[in-house]
Amino acid sequence: MIRELNLAIVRIPFDGNPIHLVLQLSNFSHKKGGVYETITLGTQDHIRGVREPGIAIELFLFGSILIIGLYHFGLFILRRFERSSLFFGIFCVTIAIEGSVIYFV
Repeated sequence: MIRELNLAIVRIPFDGNPIHLVLQLSNFSHKKGGVYETITLGTQDHIRGVREPGIAIELFLFGSILIIGLYHFGLFILRRFERSSLFFGIFCVTIAIEGSVIYFV
């Protein structure tokens, strides 16, 4: 039984004959099971053109939130009595890692 969410780009060879796509999905193992993004059909260049801007935005957000977290860790090192900086830094790093795990795994 597979219990994971995967995003994949699959190349399907086309020889002129009709192609039948059959998706067999179940929602028994995960609360967000099923197709959670639209399925896009097209050439490799078209698919790459649709996907790359989204990845660039995710990486920008990852870097920004990670830098904010590291900045707050630095504030905590300078002022150890203010633990809110430590907690916010941990929160930012956790959110950055969680939000980008799909692209780095």
